[in-house]
Amino acid sequence: MSMNLEFLAFVGTALVAIAYVPQIVHIIAKHCAYGISLKAWLIWLVASILIIPHALESQNNVFIVLQVVNIVAIVFILFFTYFHGQKICKVHKFL
Repeated sequence: MSMNLEFLAFVGTALVAIAYVPQIVHIIAKHCAYGISLKAWLIWLVASILIIPHALESQNNVFIVLQVVNIVAIVFILFFTYFHGQKICKVHKFL
């Protein structure tokens, strides 16, 4: 992969990580997991765990980092969603 494409791929990976932040912050700060599907997030976690051996074997750094970011973020979301018992914050209560 050329350096320019690899750089763009790492920027994309950073955007994936950034995209998880509002969800994680909301769950932790507001103790609110409104609309979170534990089953869907578990499936995404299993998918990333199944993909990472291929990423490691191919030695593609972008792919490896992307899967690690996904796994870490999904584990955070699952843990805090489960920990907070899918409570609903004041904002989502009136939706």
